Formats: sequence, C-alpha cells, structure tokens
Amino acid sequence: MLAALLSVACGGGAAVRTTTVLLVPSGDAAESSEAERVLRRRITEREDLELTSLARLASLAADAEREDTDAVEMEAQHRMAEADEAFSNFDYAGATTQLAEALDLLRPLAARATGRQRLAALHLQLANVLQVHGERDAAIEELRTCHHIDPACHPDPARHPPELIALFAEATESVSEDASLHVITDPPGARVSVDGCEPRLSPARFGSISPGRHYITIERDGFRPEAQLVNVAAGEPTERSVALTAGAAPHRAQAALRALRGDGPDAEPLWRAQAATLTEADVLLVLRLDRDAFRLALFDARGAPLGEPFETERDDASAALAHLEQTLPEPTLPWYGQWYFWVPVSGGLTFVLVTAALLVLVEPDVHLVGGTVIDDF
Repeated sequence: MLAALLSVACGGGAAVRTTTVLLVPSGDAAESSEAERVLRRRITEREDLELTSLARLASLAADAEREDTDAVEMEAQHRMAEADEAFSNFDYAGATTQLAEALDLLRPLAARATGRQRLAALHLQLANVLQVHGERDAAIEELRTCHHIDPACHPDPARHPPELIALFAEATESVSEDASLHVITDPPGARVSVDGCEPRLSPARFGSISPGRHYITIERDGFRPEAQLVNVAAGEPTERSVALTAGAAPHRAQAALRALRGDGPDAEPLWRAQAATLTEADVLLVLRLDRDAFRLALFDARGAPLGEPFETERDDASAALAHLEQTLPEPTLPWYGQWYFWVPVSGGLTFVLVTAALLVLVEPDVHLVGGTVIDDF
C-alpha cells in the first residue's frame, strides 16, 4: 500500500491522455522546411502527443501482406510437388487437379512480368499432363493460354515429348485476332490490363485479340487488385463486369497518402477521415510546403477542421509552433495533481503508516500488580 501511494505521489496523481497526431507533408517541394522539423520535434517531445504516419502504417501492413503472399507461395509449391508425385505414379487426374489449384493460388501474379512467366510455365506443365492423359483439346487450350500470357514460353525439346511440341505448333499457328473484350468495373476508373499489355482505364475495350483464355488484372487506388482468367470468344465482344472490393490497410493507406499529399489542406473530408481511421489517429495535421509559404491545417478523426488553416513564411518555425500550441494546448494539471500538493501529502501518509507499523511491531508487556495495570516497554 505504501508503494502504491508513493507511486501516485511521484506520478503527479493524474494520467495525461495521449493524443495521436498523424502528420502528412504535402506540396510540390520535396525537401522539408525548418518549420516542419520543429513541429515534428515538438510533437515528439510532448508527453500528451504521439506522432504517427501513413507511410509507417503502409509499411507495417505491407509486411503483413507479404507474409500472407509467402504463405500462398508455399501452398502453391506444395500443390506442385503433389502434382509431380501424382504424375510419376501415373495418377494423371490427381496431377491435373493439383496443378489447377496451384494456378488458382498464383493467379494474382499475373500483374507482374515474372509472375506471368511462372503462370505460363505452369500452364505448359498442365498441358503436358493432359496430353499424356489423352485430353488433346484441353492440352491445346492450356498451350494457347501459355502463349497468350507469355509469348516467349514454349516446350523444350530436351524436356518435353515430341507430341507436346507438335500440339504447341498446332495451337499457335495461324491464330486469328478477331475477338474483343470489354471490361467494366464498379467503381469505374480502374487500370485494366490484358496479359500484361499497357493498362487502360475502365470501362476499357480491347480489340484484335485472339480467342481463348486471357488473364486480366485490375487495379484502383484504395481497392484490392483483381486478377481473373477470362475466356474470350470469337465474333461477338466478350463483356466482363467486376465489382471491386475495398482494399486492405496497405492499399487504403497508400491511396489516402497520395490524395493527401496531392491536395493538402483541401483534400476531400472522406480521405481525411480515412487517413485518421487507418492510423487510429485523433488529429490529422496536414502540412503544405510551397516555394515561399508554409501552410498547416488540423482536422479531427472525422475529418472536421480544428480551427482555421494557418499560413506563414516558409521557414517561420516560431509562428508554426505557436499555432500548434494554440490549437493543441498542452494540458495543465489541477491543483490536486501538482507536485507541491502531493509531496507533503505523501510525506504525511508515510509518517502515519510508519508509526502504525512500529506500534504493531513493538508489543507492550502488560501485567497486573495489586489490581493495577502496569505497561512495561
């Protein structure tokens, strides 16, 4: 109990609530100003303020996403090993199933050139299994998909049987380009690419493509990237509608960061609230650095302004610091939370407790002498 009272006394008797401040620099200038450095240092020094950033959140969330990707890669590797074992045991149906599952797991890799090369190699491997199993038409379809996603991929005479090489030549010779694809996204404005071609904004039309299966990848700021395998038929245009889903923390954080850096204090309230929510920030501090001026504006977690936006000269650190202190004043403790109140109080409590402890420890020797109570110490 004594230790608890001393702890309260030393701690000032009152806990200071910490306000998390998300600081977002914006503007055309790449380098920071003296005013920005002073603000950062002051926020770090104050016990009631804690500095955070969208970039830090995006980095941490990207690390977590990378771990998920690694887990998917390991699962795909397991499927491929199972396919090899099944193929060596003449279980062609089992090998086909395992390779198809590996392709489904690795489909998001279609957004990168190295990923498309890996997917093409898997389609080639699946075509070989189907060819050995006697499924000629299915093998040709896999070979065409392999050629679509990576034209440089082809069977190796040193590793693949002549039958597969002949099928590849049949699948890729005199391929028509009379098919077309129309991709619609909700919301629109997403970047759409077919087999790694130059992306177009949705709604996007792709003409003069060969019939068969093609990989489409869709990306939009703040949303999860999509990768789908679409079967495009000859003649009539093929239409594909894709409803995008809100992205994980890294996607939303990166989108909010770009919007805030581009628009500064005039950013949409939605993005301000989004940024504060992602970092669990209580206050959003947006700095805008121009050639001659330094502007800052503060918003709460809902994106509502805290006071009026402030503007000063580029390196007027004292004025910027004064505005911060005025908008976010340092909390003051009441009289019962000050040290000069708790020092005598704790001293008095300590004296009382020590005295009580001594009285308990020193037991008096009490006995009767002629009917009179005598205390011997």
